[in-house]
Amino acid sequence: MRFFRVINKGARRIPAFAKSIWFGFGIMLIAIIGIECCAVAVTFLYDYGAKPFLYKEKPVGSQYPLESYCSNFVWGKDLVKEERAAIRVKWQPFVYWRVEPFKGKYINISDEGLRQTWNKEGSSGSQALSIFTFGNSTMWGMYNRDEYTIASYLSRMLSEEYGINVKVTNFGQIGYVSSQELIALLMELKKGNVPDLVIFLDGLNDIGAATLRRVGVTPNERHREEEFNLLNPEAPRFHKKIMFILLKETATYRILNRIFSWDLYAPPQQLSKAEVDTLFKAYHNNIDCVKKLGSSYGFKPLFYWQPVIVTKKNLTTYEKVLASSMQGIGHDLLVVTEESVARAQELNGCINISGVLDDIQETCYIDGVHYTEAANEIIARRMLMDIIPKIKKKANLKHLTN
Repeated sequence: MRFFRVINKGARRIPAFAKSIWFGFGIMLIAIIGIECCAVAVTFLYDYGAKPFLYKEKPVGSQYPLESYCSNFVWGKDLVKEERAAIRVKWQPFVYWRVEPFKGKYINISDEGLRQTWNKEGSSGSQALSIFTFGNSTMWGMYNRDEYTIASYLSRMLSEEYGINVKVTNFGQIGYVSSQELIALLMELKKGNVPDLVIFLDGLNDIGAATLRRVGVTPNERHREEEFNLLNPEAPRFHKKIMFILLKETATYRILNRIFSWDLYAPPQQLSKAEVDTLFKAYHNNIDCVKKLGSSYGFKPLFYWQPVIVTKKNLTTYEKVLASSMQGIGHDLLVVTEESVARAQELNGCINISGVLDDIQETCYIDGVHYTEAANEIIARRMLMDIIPKIKKKANLKHLTN
């Protein structure tokens, strides 16, 4: 009521011909506030009320595969809650972002933004074999508990099956491309944190960026372009940029964006031969840079091209529904990925494990991209075939436990 009294008081102080304008402005303001309040309510109900209903009605191949898959496990509900709370990123120099620190029952992230990895107690000493793992969300462990990521499986296998005193550090990050991983490695080397072995698992995100016409950079590079000079009043269109940023923070915009996908540029498209050549040249150059760093600093590198659902031959019922429901952007992206697998075979120094899950009868994919914990174990054991020859000499000389 106080709001209306302010409007009426203001209306009495202005000329009669402007009263209608003033009244119209007030009505418009009330309407905008009302629409935004409704949008906030709809967003809240959708996120915390409607989703559980949707999961029950459409458990397989739905828009929210995490809940569908995790509902099969006693720990699933808690993991879903932690996953939602943990996926927050903060600014990180040179590489753009890292996940924010988080402490939970199944997901833990250090102050440095690194996922917690299973390592045998006492393995942090100077005599421990040091292994770094790099990659995107599949290496980070999306939809997986801390102790069942690829990095944790590698540490456990090397420790328990081979008796090696090893410490594995998981540098995988959500949304990373191989160039960011190379820079992250450089930052560790600058600090004097030199490993004995580095492992890279890549493919999908590099291709995803390329299909969005962002060959060689991150998929969301355009956001960095928009943010550049954002707070500089002398920059061109400063006020328009500020207003647009504020608009994008409203619930109304988020709802409309879900409907019309305003934030997307052109959807993923088939890559031309020139773009494919540029993609793999950039990836090959990253491999070459890491190899040269390894020669200079004394560590061994391993590079892997990751598996995707489109190559899996024996799909489970869950995976069939999931794959059939992947239309539009997701489907186009995976088609491009499948066609690029052959090119990965040609990369000097890259081990193509895109088919390592092809003949597995059990469910290996949660959403077409990310792996189940059982699939992580399969991938880690395949990597072990290449890791042991790389570390055998050092492990035998310095790092074997009693």
